[in-house]
Amino acid sequence: MNIIISYLVLLVTVLGCINNNANIDQKPLSIPASQKTTINEMIDFSINIPDASSHSENQNVLYGPKLLKTGAFPNIQTLTWWTSLWSYGALIFIIFVFVFVVRKYELIRIRAKIESEKLKELDKIKTRFYMNIAHQFRNPLTVILGMTGELKNNPEEAIKLIEHNSKQILLLINQMLDLSKLESGKMRLNPVLRDIIPYLRYLTESYHSYAASKKIQLTFLTSLEKLIMDHDEEKLQQIVTNLLSNAVKFTPENGNIIMDVNVHKQGSKEELIIKIKDNGIGIPSSELPHIFERFYRVDHSTETGGIGTGIGLALIKELIQLMKGKILVKSELKKGTEFTVILPINRVAGSNLAPTLISEERLLKPAEAQNIKKVKNKILEKPGTEKNEAKPFILIIEDNTDVATYIQTCLDGYRVEKASSGQTGIDKAIELVPDIIVSDVMMPEKNGFEVCQILKNNVLTNHIPIILLTARADIDSRLKGLGAGADAYLSKPFVKEELLIRVKKLLELRLKLQGRFTEKSYSAGSFHHTVSSESQTSEPPLNEMFLKKVYDLVHANLEEVDFGNSKLANEMFLSESQLYRKIKALTGRSTAIHIRGIRLHKAKELLLNSDLTIAEIAFGTGFNDPSYFTRCFSKEFNISPSNFRSRRL
Repeated sequence: MNIIISYLVLLVTVLGCINNNANIDQKPLSIPASQKTTINEMIDFSINIPDASSHSENQNVLYGPKLLKTGAFPNIQTLTWWTSLWSYGALIFIIFVFVFVVRKYELIRIRAKIESEKLKELDKIKTRFYMNIAHQFRNPLTVILGMTGELKNNPEEAIKLIEHNSKQILLLINQMLDLSKLESGKMRLNPVLRDIIPYLRYLTESYHSYAASKKIQLTFLTSLEKLIMDHDEEKLQQIVTNLLSNAVKFTPENGNIIMDVNVHKQGSKEELIIKIKDNGIGIPSSELPHIFERFYRVDHSTETGGIGTGIGLALIKELIQLMKGKILVKSELKKGTEFTVILPINRVAGSNLAPTLISEERLLKPAEAQNIKKVKNKILEKPGTEKNEAKPFILIIEDNTDVATYIQTCLDGYRVEKASSGQTGIDKAIELVPDIIVSDVMMPEKNGFEVCQILKNNVLTNHIPIILLTARADIDSRLKGLGAGADAYLSKPFVKEELLIRVKKLLELRLKLQGRFTEKSYSAGSFHHTVSSESQTSEPPLNEMFLKKVYDLVHANLEEVDFGNSKLANEMFLSESQLYRKIKALTGRSTAIHIRGIRLHKAKELLLNSDLTIAEIAFGTGFNDPSYFTRCFSKEFNISPSNFRSRRL
């Protein structure tokens, strides 16, 4: 556009020059006869003006280029080829052609740029789709491959779990095949003329147990007792179950979902209106125009919800269009979403009152959720086992309950706690301070990389080893995970033995670090040395800062006998359990024993460098009983205070 404006300015300038040239005084120049010879020598040619009668006889009117060159006759206008009207027209034509060519080139370049950006965006969408598909396949495959090892111990329950995940894979494959058929125009409707209300009620009620498991109220509303119309039950089933499944998935606990069925009449035209409304997390307004696009997945990374493939809504939209209907959506963040399916009511299909056989492979029954949940609990039940505080405590952060169940079966012999989302996992890690964390990467609310970054930068949890389990097995994802602070990275489906070895080795490493901290956590000089040598160790400085703060607080209250766990926890702005787990993880000692150790090491220093009596040292380091001090000192250093002082001498 700037180029075109420049050329227009140039055109205006040229036309202005032409106009100025046309206004030059064209009065003929009279030349005296006495000067004619001299003038003729200065010019190439002379022209007698035909109308010479208006001038004196001794004058000739002359025009010539050399007269202009001399600058002696400013009122003379030259008649050359570039000042003709044809030349002006040609110049204007050339300028317009040039502007046209430049503009067309710009349009081609802009169009090529837009096409290139569209191709890049499509490539990103496809890449994201393949990653999501891989995640959807790897999760059930992980469970199927892993549960084969449980066939000996719990054959019946393991088979049910394997069957459940096999149906998930088959359902996903069928959705992809249906999309392919719709695109090629090979999918056909199989309508039957039947009452649709009982069928819609049945589909809704089949989700009651699934919704109840999440403490969600699911309601079916209609003022219609009967509605006979043509409908393809299998395709209608795919539409309704997909919308209900999404509503349950993205509605928090104690939420509500309403399915409202009515008829809209306009003259002789009738339409079936199916509304599915929830009060869930909602969809951003910027995402609404794209939710029915293939491979497009709404970003719920900061909300409650699961990871999708981006084909479900695209599939149901094309199925509805195949039925000559349409689908509308309204949504508001934090308030909920409403999908409206509008289908024309026709009654031309053959009557078929026999029950339709619904293909199980195209619907994973939500009622199975309760049965599968019971199966999982039964698999995890180990007779004669009780919680043992001495066992290492592992937190599993995984949004897929089947995968989380399988991981828990792998970690038999450990105490296990589970979290179903990244944010829930972070909250539980800070509250419980586990010994190790096993986390998925693709999760709602916070992904595995964000979980690593947050926990590794929190003073309470930065010491916890984190193992990432994910379908993202490419080198970039591995590097991103390790860069976020992950201690190990395993791809799904993983081998059980590899997971167990990783857990074992990371716990052994923690024990070695505990020994190092136990030796160096009782004097200020040790902390200075540890922090200064940080570049040579893998331990983050937050741990040294934490232990030094504990050391400083105990020393500031060294003579107070009552300064114990609760007061130290208040000073550290932590709960007693959090303080206990953190100190236990770093030193292998409880809070009380660690505080006592700081007191005893100070007493040891005083025995070496002062002449105070043992009783005075005991009272000065927070012991109100010298004999109790002697017992604690002997247990800590395997020598009595008096013998230790005598050695100094």
